Amino acid sequence: MSIQPPPSFTTRPATLDDADTIAEITTSHMSQFNPQAKLDPAFVRQILSHPSINLNTHSRLVTNADNLPVGVAFLQKLRNQDSNLRLHASTRAGHEGQGIGSYFIHWSLDQIESAKKTIPPERRISLTTNINGQDQLSRQLLEKYHFQPIRHFWTMAIDMGPTPPEPAPIHTADHQSPLTLTTFAQLDHSHTLRDVYNASQDAFQDHWGHISPDDPDEDFTLWQKFMATGNNYDPNLWFIALDGSDIAGLSLCRLRGEQHPDMGWVTNLAVRPPWRRRGLGRALLIHSFRALHTLGQQKVALGVDADSITGATRLYEKAGMKPIDQSDTYELEIRPGLEISRQA
Repeated sequence: MSIQPPPSFTTRPATLDDADTIAEITTSHMSQFNPQAKLDPAFVRQILSHPSINLNTHSRLVTNADNLPVGVAFLQKLRNQDSNLRLHASTRAGHEGQGIGSYFIHWSLDQIESAKKTIPPERRISLTTNINGQDQLSRQLLEKYHFQPIRHFWTMAIDMGPTPPEPAPIHTADHQSPLTLTTFAQLDHSHTLRDVYNASQDAFQDHWGHISPDDPDEDFTLWQKFMATGNNYDPNLWFIALDGSDIAGLSLCRLRGEQHPDMGWVTNLAVRPPWRRRGLGRALLIHSFRALHTLGQQKVALGVDADSITGATRLYEKAGMKPIDQSDTYELEIRPGLEISRQA
C-alpha cells in the first residue's frame, strides 16, 4: 500500500544533504514553545547517520506547491528492534492543520505493517513519539489516532549567576572507601571509553525504557561515535568518580547543548547501584556546574525522566535546578505481546 501526502504536497526520502533544511523545519516547530531553541545541522546530520535510521525507507521530507519544505519525519529502531519504533516528526510553524501530521502517522503505520513478518510473533509491537508538553495541536492529533501518554520528561536548568554553588560532599561511612573525582582526560589510559560505557550501561539498566543491546560491542561502537566525537566532545568535561579502580559514577558534560546552545549541558549523569545514597550524584552535578561556570556558562541544563525511580528530579531540585520544558512520550500499541524494554 502506498501512502500519499495531502493534495498539493510532494514527498521523498530525506538525505544527509537535507540536514540544514531539517534543522530549519525542526527549529521552526520547536521555537513555538521555546524561543531559544535552535537545532544544529551538524547534530541533525549525526543523528540521521545512525544505523538505527534507514533514510531511504524510513524517512519522508514533505514539500508544498511553492517548493518549500514544510515537514519531515523519520522512524528510528530503538536498539535496532523493528518492534520498537520511534517516530520523530516536525511540521514547519504556520503549516499545521493541512494533513501533514496525519500523513506521517499513516506512513509510519504502513512501514510497521510491512515489517511485521520479520518480527517474532510473540513480540509486542509499538510506535512511540515525543511532543513538547505545550504542543496542543500534536497532542490532539495523537489522541485522535488513539496514542496514549505513557511518560513525561523534563528539561531542568539552573541559572547560577556570577557565583557557582559550593562543592557538595560525598558521604563515606566507616566501612566505605573515600571516592575521588577526576576527568576522563586525567585518567592516563587507566580506564578506557569502554569502561565508561560499561559503567553507564550498568547505571541505567534499571531505568524505564532501557533495552539491553543484542550486541554490546556494536552498541559501544555507536555510543563512542555519538558521545566521544565532534566539536562538542571535551574529555575535560567528562567527570568520573572512582572507588579505587572502579567507576562509581559519572557526569558527561558538553559546553553547549545541541538544542540549547546558550546553556552548558549534562548529557549523562549516572551513579551505579552499589554507590547510590552517598551524595555522589549531587557531588558530581555540583562539580559539573562549577566546571562549566569556569568556562563561562552560568546556565546549565539536563534532561530527566520526570518519574525517575532513582529520585533524580528531587536531587536536581535540591541542587537548584527547575523544570523549564516538558516532553511527553505517546505510544500506540500495534500488537500486544512480550515487551523487551524495561517498563518499571
